[in-house]
Amino acid sequence: MKIDHLEDADAVRTAVAAARAGLVDRELVAELVALCAVAGEHLLVIGAPGTAKSEAVRRVAAGLGGSYFEYLLGRFTEPNEVFGPVDLRRLREVLSGARRRTVGADHAGSGAVRRALA
Repeated sequence: MKIDHLEDADAVRTAVAAARAGLVDRELVAELVALCAVAGEHLLVIGAPGTAKSEAVRRVAAGLGGSYFEYLLGRFTEPNEVFGPVDLRRLREVLSGARRRTVGADHAGSGAVRRALA
């Protein structure tokens, strides 16, 4: 059985193009969702409400024939709801040399989640 990578690449390009159509400032999100889907990795999309984050994810998932889930972060969301039972102190030690992105106060989620992501 021969795998046609060109057809696969065309399918991904088509899914991303369809997801980007009509969305303003969500082109990068659509591309990242597709990249993570192809790589088999997870993606956490955080931003202000009503900015088409979920719509971009839905469109890419539909275009690639995949599925996804979403979890709404609220003021009282605890880190273990998002990350599961992890040792955040140990995680910080492991990531201390890695480049990290700080989540600003204007993003959704509790202070505990923002601190865990920082």
